[in-house]
Amino acid sequence: MLADYNTTYGGGLGAGVNYKSIEGWESNDSASISTNRFGLNVLPAGRRNSEGGFMSTGRHAYFWTSRQADAGTALGWSFRYDNDLLNSGNYYKDHGMSVRCVFGSDYASTYYPTIEGSIDSSYIDLIVFDYGSLKIEDKSYKTVKIGAQIWMAENLALKTDNSFCYGDDSKNCESLGRLYTYNEAENICPEGWTLPTVEDFELLYTAVGQDVSSLRSRDGWSENGIRGMNLWGFNMVAAGGYENGDYFDKTRSAYFWVSETDSNESGVIWFRYYDNDINFEIKDKKMAFSVRCIKK
Repeated sequence: MLADYNTTYGGGLGAGVNYKSIEGWESNDSASISTNRFGLNVLPAGRRNSEGGFMSTGRHAYFWTSRQADAGTALGWSFRYDNDLLNSGNYYKDHGMSVRCVFGSDYASTYYPTIEGSIDSSYIDLIVFDYGSLKIEDKSYKTVKIGAQIWMAENLALKTDNSFCYGDDSKNCESLGRLYTYNEAENICPEGWTLPTVEDFELLYTAVGQDVSSLRSRDGWSENGIRGMNLWGFNMVAAGGYENGDYFDKTRSAYFWVSETDSNESGVIWFRYYDNDINFEIKDKKMAFSVRCIKK
């Protein structure tokens, strides 16, 4: 069901935030900014009432379901301009309300509808992210709230003695951030922020429905791997790593230092181009990887 999908993948946000179109809705302080994060593009078309009048264009969206309540009413669902909820209720059958078809009904199973051409995913480029800002020395970094957490939405790029630009190319530092040894990483986050724990990354993974593709950047990952969608503005880039003068895994992996575990071992959360899993690995502290700070 639509509501269940949002519960699993919606990052703790109301269905109205993730499903409503980004334009056409009247603004209200009681509702969050709509993002159309999943491309459903719910429009505030309002409805036609039984007596022939029209109402709520720009404020409400009403949709019929296939479920009848009784001889005179049927179940429908709706969105409002003044809250973030997906609402349901019974409506008179002679109301005029919007219709969305869904593949998988008896009709669809009988007639086998098909999609011709490529699926339009241009909505992803228009998703609205409510970015904050974190200034570290002379550079401002985007921050983003996902679930109950606030993360840096860019890799740290602060120059230090034990940090590196991938391939010793300064342009990579601009697009991918710097790669840091562990001893550098553990003390580099500014006041009020900290190096994340394994549990912090697991909470992030859970908040987005265990869907790593929704955290990956749109570009910069291997074309042979899982597509990055960046649905949450986390913009995880495949910055690779560094060891003993060698650079590796650019476009193929994102590695992030995490604070030491209870066994005093340092390690990284490793996201690979070819799967949708979250992985923890112990790494030598002299190796260098990306840093994302999380707000305490």
